[in-house]
Amino acid sequence: MKRIVISTLSVAMLMFVACKKDPEQSKDLFNGPEVNMGNGKAWAWVKLDAQQKPQAMGISFTPSALVNLPQGGEGHAHESAFTLKLPSQKSLTPFDHVVVNWNPNGHEPLNVYGAAHFDFHYYMESEAYVDAIPTYAQAPADFDNAPAPDYFHPDYFGPPGGEPKMGRHWVDVTSPELNPQNPAPFTETFIVGSFKGKVLFYEPMITKTFVETQNNFEKAIKMPAKFQKEGYYPTKYRIIKTGKTIDVILEGFVFRQKS
Repeated sequence: MKRIVISTLSVAMLMFVACKKDPEQSKDLFNGPEVNMGNGKAWAWVKLDAQQKPQAMGISFTPSALVNLPQGGEGHAHESAFTLKLPSQKSLTPFDHVVVNWNPNGHEPLNVYGAAHFDFHYYMESEAYVDAIPTYAQAPADFDNAPAPDYFHPDYFGPPGGEPKMGRHWVDVTSPELNPQNPAPFTETFIVGSFKGKVLFYEPMITKTFVETQNNFEKAIKMPAKFQKEGYYPTKYRIIKTGKTIDVILEGFVFRQKS
């Protein structure tokens, strides 16, 4: 009888350990290196499904990463940037790396996007390429060289101008904060970027308050008719809290041919 009890306890302990296994140890989850952010850490990752195809790609940060972030000066847009390297499994997607831009005082237009927020840039070109993007005044033709309309969803519009080390930003004109009659306070939106005729990035742009208060937010990504790069593209994004981390995730990946 005693032997049976010991055996049962052993099995129970093994099951408990298995349930507590850290996600970093999953054979299908691949993490990039951690970087310091606020009082915590942030990193990017790729998760593959059973067929070794992209299931999700995301940014994770510890809750303390939202504490003691740089405050910056008044009107300083894109004050702080945290570059996150993706693991090699990124090659199955169009994305190369991620940059988290922290805007403590928002950015233009301040009457719309003046709240403290994050720009989660998933870039499709290398860090060197993005870092070399100049100001709009230095290369207006490169910013104005927009991809053909079929490479954007019809709801997207690209205001003139652009940002150094980023590119031109295209906004969804149906976003609640852009409603001309009754604009809602900005909480989150999904932006697409371009430079030199290429679609350059996907960007969930989310206020700090929204990141802190959402436990399981999900939104569809409006997809274009054509794609410049072959690969797996996300069809939705999510904000999830696991207790240990806050995750901003691209998922619902679908393979798209270059067209």
